[in-house]
Amino acid sequence: MQQKSAPQRLLWAQFDALQMGSGWDEEDIKKPQIMLEDVFGDSHPGSTHLAGLMEQAKYGVFEKGGYPAQYHTTDICDGCAQGHDGMNYILASREAICDMVEVHGSVYPWDGMILSSSCDKSIPAHLKAAARLDIPTIFIPSRTKYDNFSCCRRYFSSSKTEGSNHRAGSP
Repeated sequence: MQQKSAPQRLLWAQFDALQMGSGWDEEDIKKPQIMLEDVFGDSHPGSTHLAGLMEQAKYGVFEKGGYPAQYHTTDICDGCAQGHDGMNYILASREAICDMVEVHGSVYPWDGMILSSSCDKSIPAHLKAAARLDIPTIFIPSRTKYDNFSCCRRYFSSSKTEGSNHRAGSP
């Protein structure tokens, strides 16, 4: 695979020095360089788990001979914005996420990128950014941290069904 950054590296020695200042070594610089971007944050259950998911993606990049660099542009939760002026910022946040991914993807000649998001604003933002950047992309959709209402079991389960998949009142 012809690395996209190879021509820039010949023209600008500082390019390599900046990467090496981030912990890359001379062999890493020669590998396909893959941007990883997620919307990790700990402000709501839709994004708290994404750092761990992207850590696994990072291992995959290493296993396939590439070198990953990770970015986070966190999303916000429209559930938290209900009932006040915060709701006016929800759609704008989708564009801000898309724009930041585009910025991260444009300032460096990436050979590919992996994106991961889980909520109804960040997923379209990532897909729009992937279309705008037009580089090879893997998109990893996710669910919320609390899949299958597991976070609510303690409130809806009887003592007999505690820890099972049954909610109170269900057969």
